[in-house]
Amino acid sequence: FAEYERSLIRERTMGGKLKRAEQGLNPGFRPPFGYRTGKARGLIEVVPHEAELVRRIFALHAQGCGPGQIAGLLNGEGLTRRGRPWSGLAIRRMLANPAYAGILQYRGPGRPPTRVEGAFPAIVDRTRWEEAQRLLTERSAQSVRAGGPAAGSFLLAGLARCRCGAPLGGKRVGGRRYYY
Repeated sequence: FAEYERSLIRERTMGGKLKRAEQGLNPGFRPPFGYRTGKARGLIEVVPHEAELVRRIFALHAQGCGPGQIAGLLNGEGLTRRGRPWSGLAIRRMLANPAYAGILQYRGPGRPPTRVEGAFPAIVDRTRWEEAQRLLTERSAQSVRAGGPAAGSFLLAGLARCRCGAPLGGKRVGGRRYYY
């Protein structure tokens, strides 16, 4: 009975989160850098000074800077993301996040992703975000072909894709090899 009750509660919770996502409300995630939880329950609003930095990151990327270079530049200027230094991975995730184009994407367990366009204010326009996706994919493929860090000794690195669309990389932990 306890197992049945647990699965019933989980199903109802996920159903509620999915319904909130379909309505364009926050299904329960922490807003990304540049956004905060709004005064009205479930809404997300833009943080102006963080949004300017997000726009700058997208502009630097469009000019040819990679995520690691952008992180180094921001850290060199003493800029942080909510008190933490920038990393190349944080910049890459930011560039790949559809939230910055105003798209709410939510995936419940075992369900296809729900995408709600215009669920909250966009910080960058849709064309700028799509251009960032194209550049990320293109540069990742170039790195793998050139035997760059994404390739390493992992045959599928850069070729296999995550369900979010990002290329997988390889790492070793405790003598074992993993894709991430």
